[in-house]
Amino acid sequence: MTQQNVYLIGPMGAGKSSIGLQLARISGLPFFDSDRELEKRAGVDIDWIYDVEGPTGLYQRERDTILEIIRQNPILLSTGGGSITIPEVYDALKSTGIVIYLQVPFQAQLQRTKRRPQGRPLLAGPDHKERLQELNTQREPIYEDLADLTYLASKMTPKVLAKKIWLDIKEQFSM
Repeated sequence: MTQQNVYLIGPMGAGKSSIGLQLARISGLPFFDSDRELEKRAGVDIDWIYDVEGPTGLYQRERDTILEIIRQNPILLSTGGGSITIPEVYDALKSTGIVIYLQVPFQAQLQRTKRRPQGRPLLAGPDHKERLQELNTQREPIYEDLADLTYLASKMTPKVLAKKIWLDIKEQFSM
């Protein structure tokens, strides 16, 4: 039985962190959240990095953090919503593990991201809804192309969905 990395991708507010924690408990895989790891390594939060270094600085840090984390094997990694737009990250995820795309209906995503706006600098400002729609339009084809398995994250609790994901991974990928 081969052990592979498992990667959770999807938009902001899809539940990647919550589902990832449950999936880690079920699978026994060490869990990493790329946003939390990036903040831990930088010693400041994502909003601060974005304000001081801009999107380019944030994406460089995100790329470096993810590429370092995935050298470990096997792990479970929850990625930032935009990390898949970084070519090196896209290629690394595609070639080194099983990619799980967590979808979320737009209204649920809108509510979740408004409730917890910290760590989401791209959504700052009054045009939150329009910006979220724009990001989804840009990123959804990339998520779909990268994914090995896709789930609607709002249909089940994180624990129930994590169990389903793990069963599907074991069945389809011999884990």
